[in-house]
Amino acid sequence: MYKGEDRTAHFAKAEGVIYCYGIPDWFRERVEDCLPLYYRLECEVPFSSLTAHSRGLSRKAALIMWSPRIEKRVRFLVDYLRENNHCLPICLWSPKQEEGPNDLLAEGNVDYISRCETPSQIVPVLQNLLLRSEKLTELSLQCSVLSESSARDSLTSLYNHGRILRELEYEFRRSKRSNNSLACLMLDIDHFKIINDTYGHRFGDYILKELARLLKSQIRATDIAGRYGGEEFLIILPDADPKGAENLAEKLRMAVERHSFRAMDVETIVTVSIGVAATGDNEVNSAEELL
Repeated sequence: MYKGEDRTAHFAKAEGVIYCYGIPDWFRERVEDCLPLYYRLECEVPFSSLTAHSRGLSRKAALIMWSPRIEKRVRFLVDYLRENNHCLPICLWSPKQEEGPNDLLAEGNVDYISRCETPSQIVPVLQNLLLRSEKLTELSLQCSVLSESSARDSLTSLYNHGRILRELEYEFRRSKRSNNSLACLMLDIDHFKIINDTYGHRFGDYILKELARLLKSQIRATDIAGRYGGEEFLIILPDADPKGAENLAEKLRMAVERHSFRAMDVETIVTVSIGVAATGDNEVNSAEELL
């Protein structure tokens, strides 16, 4: 242990976790003595708990420290963590084992730690790997944000045309596999061109944004709304039968009609027309046919 030194100086100052599988207690304690307080060890976490851990890892650096002597079922956990949480795997190696360091790296480990190493040798390895994990996590978050942003309509913040069609394709395939019903609504603003010509495009943009907000407030959390194009909106209703879809369509139509659209010293009433389609008919063989 580093006596008289600031242990946090050796590590990136971000929260993180190191999962340990098959690591002897004496070696784990040696590593734990080197860790700053904002890093923690999680030992032998079962699969049933990993999903809960996963939700807390989105903004944390994470490593897996494991021994090649673990059972196959435990190696499955190592693979799960590596694939689902951007965890960097490091292997505990002993000069007595058959596998050499190059074999461990060929298996996908980013580094290894020898059982013979002292804390002064372990710290730089962990420091480097935790920094790498932190950077990978940051890049992954940036990619997620960019991916989500590119899927949204810039005006209404609903899914854009391409994304809502992908969602419809996914839900259609899921409904076929599970033999559940799927419905969708195509909503069109009546006389939208007249609104634009009369009150201007800025007010027309307000109508689109306010309508999107109103629609989101009326549908279920499991329903998916998107701007299909222009003044058209597509709403996907997973596990909804034709009757339920028709009831929702009427509910939305009335909610829009009763809503007062007011902005820029202008107030008007807006009405919509809504088409309903569902997979109750066996002749619907694709998402395109459903539309």
